[in-house]
Amino acid sequence: KPSLIQTPVATLHKDTSVFLLLDSKLKYGKLYYFLDWEGYTPADRSWEPADNLNCHDLITDFHLSHPSKPHLSLKIRHVDFAFSASSS
Repeated sequence: KPSLIQTPVATLHKDTSVFLLLDSKLKYGKLYYFLDWEGYTPADRSWEPADNLNCHDLITDFHLSHPSKPHLSLKIRHVDFAFSASSS
């Protein structure tokens, strides 16, 4: 059974991978995801810190489907480029 550990999910075990993200929550300022594990029963579902996960596509899909669920805000720096056209 997977448990809370401090290594990325991709290295938990050769046969252990995330099947589905079911929920997210913030606890003490840290983001957690409730995971359904491939090949395990619902009783084995667990909350894992976002920092431990290596399933970016699943996380993106989860938040696109559930935009009101807790997530980390990514601050993206916007750069404006000015182009000038010169005539010959």
